[in-house]
Amino acid sequence: MQVVRSGNVDRKKRLELIAPLDPFLWDKSLIAALWDFHYSWEIYTSADHPSRTLQVKNIWFEPGVRETKEMQVSIERALTRFARFNDCEKVERKQ
Repeated sequence: MQVVRSGNVDRKKRLELIAPLDPFLWDKSLIAALWDFHYSWEIYTSADHPSRTLQVKNIWFEPGVRETKEMQVSIERALTRFARFNDCEKVERKQ
């Protein structure tokens, strides 16, 4: 079977956060087959609304993933976008 795509495709590298209960992650066997990623639900962020701070408890990487400067910048940008989504003005990492 051949798939024909039309239109522009955004092929820029990007990092996005996916909510733990996003329907995209419901089919764990599909996620494992596509990306060899074995998902388990972790509560990893919380919003402190009085101080308008997104608190990040920790970030865990899959085995063999090397954290680079480029990745650190991408993570910080994604956390900033996520903070804004949650009406927070700042991000606090507690690692």
